[in-house]
Amino acid sequence: MVHNGAKGTDGNGATARVTLFDYRNAFDLIDHSILVNKLCRLNLPNYIINWIIDFLSDRFQRVKLSEGCFSEWGPVPSGVPQGTKLGPWLSFNLINDLEINNLNAQIWKYANDTTTSEIVTKDSQSISQSIVNRVVQWSLENRVQLKSEKCKELHNSFIKNAPEFDPIYINGKELEIAQNV
Repeated sequence: MVHNGAKGTDGNGATARVTLFDYRNAFDLIDHSILVNKLCRLNLPNYIINWIIDFLSDRFQRVKLSEGCFSEWGPVPSGVPQGTKLGPWLSFNLINDLEINNLNAQIWKYANDTTTSEIVTKDSQSISQSIVNRVVQWSLENRVQLKSEKCKELHNSFIKNAPEFDPIYINGKELEIAQNV
């Protein structure tokens, strides 16, 4: 990602407009039916998919409040178990089909973090709001919740007077432009 931004802005007056997305309880809120449908599209053998369904189904948890004091056991209807080898892989397979499909934009996905970047050349229009709208739409379709107050925007440029851009909005909230993250 850093290489892409540096290469795209090196000596040409361009600005890298980066948007960082944060998902609310990403591992905990994964909808099992959506995840299983995506796994089926991978052409995995049925016994593997059935094993994963069994792994995700009929799980219970409780909370330790203090020494010898526990809550009641409760069902876990969504999410993937954290601290397992399978959990991050399942989470990745949920977000794997999130695409931007624009030659001037890039996307990076890692576990529950998603970052997009657009190289805005000198005197051209930014399409970052369209990129963000695509991520928001995908998030709605896949029932994952963006934590808009933790989503940020960065501008990376090597020019003295960086251009001003229209603000980016997620769910009616303007993104904060961060100096670093």
